Amino acid sequence: MNAHQEADQFLKDLINEADSIIEPDESKAWADAFLSRIRSFREKDGFMHSREAERAADRLGKQAAADPYRFFWEFWQNADDAKATEICFSINNDHLIITNDGHPFSAREIYSLIFVASTTKADQPNLMGQFGVGSLSLTRFSESPTYSSGYYSFKLERSFTYPVSVREADQKYFDGTKVIAPLKTEINPNDLYKELSEKIEGDTLLYMKHLERIIVRNQITGEETTASIHVRSLNSGDYVIVGDQEWLRYTSDVLPPSGMKRDDGTEVIDAVTITLVRQTGEISSHPVCAYFPTQQFHWYPWRFSAPFDITAGRENLLPSKFNRWLLREIGRTMVQAAISDDVGLPLKPWDIVPLEGHQDELINLVWEGARDEMKSLAWLPTRAGLARPVEIVFPETTEVKKLITNKDLISIGENRQWLIDIPSEKAKPVLQALGALRTCCHVLSRVLEQGPKKRKSEWYLRILDQIIRLNEDLGGDDISERLLSGKCFLNRNGQPTSLIRAGQSGRIVCNTRSEILSKELGGLFKNNILMILHKEYRLPDKRTADEKDEMRYRVNEWLRSESSDDTFQYETRFDAAAFIKTCIVDNNSFSNTEENSDRLLNFVRNHLEAYISDRGPGRREETLAELGKSMLIKSLLDGVLNSTFKLSLVLFCPP
Repeated sequence: MNAHQEADQFLKDLINEADSIIEPDESKAWADAFLSRIRSFREKDGFMHSREAERAADRLGKQAAADPYRFFWEFWQNADDAKATEICFSINNDHLIITNDGHPFSAREIYSLIFVASTTKADQPNLMGQFGVGSLSLTRFSESPTYSSGYYSFKLERSFTYPVSVREADQKYFDGTKVIAPLKTEINPNDLYKELSEKIEGDTLLYMKHLERIIVRNQITGEETTASIHVRSLNSGDYVIVGDQEWLRYTSDVLPPSGMKRDDGTEVIDAVTITLVRQTGEISSHPVCAYFPTQQFHWYPWRFSAPFDITAGRENLLPSKFNRWLLREIGRTMVQAAISDDVGLPLKPWDIVPLEGHQDELINLVWEGARDEMKSLAWLPTRAGLARPVEIVFPETTEVKKLITNKDLISIGENRQWLIDIPSEKAKPVLQALGALRTCCHVLSRVLEQGPKKRKSEWYLRILDQIIRLNEDLGGDDISERLLSGKCFLNRNGQPTSLIRAGQSGRIVCNTRSEILSKELGGLFKNNILMILHKEYRLPDKRTADEKDEMRYRVNEWLRSESSDDTFQYETRFDAAAFIKTCIVDNNSFSNTEENSDRLLNFVRNHLEAYISDRGPGRREETLAELGKSMLIKSLLDGVLNSTFKLSLVLFCPP
């Protein structure tokens, strides 16, 4: 077949959407033959196709009418699809001239351009300029633009559906694409320049695969507006400079589920490209982009762009099945990007993943996709590598990390890996909800209630202080119950002991003023009257700024707040006078064997003056009588007036 025959068959195959179409060998002869065949087709079937542009606009939701400057975006998109690195919109008194340095048009693209109700990009979702509406939207400003691209040179007329031949002198090969659009008489070129220059957004270049520079030039005044980017490729992304701003970019190709269709019914077969970009610093509101900004905004940590189905005026995303799937995939991709060595934060990925939803039901799907990915993916850094949330544990504070070991966790049935770092406050509840173990007051109290052996007394003080402090914000009644019933406090001998058990046995929980008194009372009654706390909990005589003293005061306040008739009796700063008043004068319930009586009498005799001084020097005789009477009552309660208490009557009860 000659060129004209091949062109005729190729056009028929395109119109009939044949399953197998042989691509032509592009040449000047082929280009002339193909354009000639299109003209013949239009002339022969002119009536059938005379309203094609109008029907195309209607089919596209009148997208061209929704934005008078839509051609600006469309030509920008088409240039990137052609792998152009630069596009220029140049305006003079009579013309708008658009040039790009991308690949020249192929025969298929010429067909898509002229048969505007069709497209060669329908099953290629990552090609941005869809449906060939770039030229169609240009009708607001020009009636007969001339195209030069590769071997093709023609002027579009008849509602941009008929390729008129141009002069032989103008039919030179053009390495790229040039459009010369004569301006309508009502168009002010300076106003057009102003409108286009204001639409240049350098950030949009972030979502282009190939474009690095865009120019809008006013040849009348010499003004020029440009935007450009500089890209340095990394292993898993790009480092991009736009103006004076630095960005990190991550792209991912995701395969659609079988049978996935766009809003217009076109089946999506090829992988879809998702582009994410971010800057360091505070997260702000930014638009959802379908390569170019829409009027929907979000607060997710990554800006994103994808080939969404959008409304005619780019106001919103359509609630299509394709969009819903794609938004979820964007959320998943954000999690994958967060652990990228080059553009993510592999040691703190929680700082750049979605941690909450969005009020818009459609945009909220990004969060849902991210949440699903975070739950199933090994993305959290541990010393042993990346792990899933159910496999890790993280400390509430740096202090907690110092206190709890893997052995402690195993003791409560938790065998997990520690996160390398402490998550942010915002990330903690999210990780916990995903299955991570949060070592706050709940976990600490479970460890402490077992009374771990071979731990220093300072460890007991510090972990108890952490529990008390964290319990104010994160705890509940179960924490206090665990601290009361578990072996959470050390007695004077360093043995873990239960406060509730001490209270149930009638013992008084106390902190003594001195170690000497602690030893004296401990040796006197062998812990059957008192539960003397370890010296680690003892309050200083004077308030200091010492870290451990502050812990002791917090523990003391907690003990005071939990002390009651139903739990235990607590005495702080317990001294000899307080013991005599509390355990002899006010308390008649403990055993009064002969041995105890002797010890009591000796203790009282040794500390009698301190007790009298504490009660008031002016009440000496009254204090002695009160003390003697109490000791007599103790003897009578046993039914036997033993010799020691007989002596006490002589000492304390005057005739």
